[in-house]
Amino acid sequence: MSLGSTRSLQGWKELLQRRRAELADRLARSRRNRTPAIDRYTRSLAEHRTDSVERDLAWIDALIDGERPPAPPTEPTDRPQEQEQGATA
Repeated sequence: MSLGSTRSLQGWKELLQRRRAELADRLARSRRNRTPAIDRYTRSLAEHRTDSVERDLAWIDALIDGERPPAPPTEPTDRPQEQEQGATA
C-alpha cells in the first residue's frame, strides 16, 4: 500500500478488508493442511509462516479498527456518591 496515493478513505478501508480476508484464508488453509514436518527446520519454517500471518492479521485489524468512527459519548448512568454529597453541601 502506498500512503501517498490519492485513494479515498473508503478505498483504503476496502483494500484493508480484502487483504484481511486473504490473510485469514491463508491462515485457515495452512492450519487445515498441516502435515507432519519432515525435520525440525521444516517445522520451524511452517510455524514462522503461521506466526507472520497471525501478526499481519492483528496489524490489519488494528488499522481497520482505527478507521472506525469513535463511539458517541454516553451519559453517565451512575454518579459517584462523592459528587452527589459535594453537590448538596
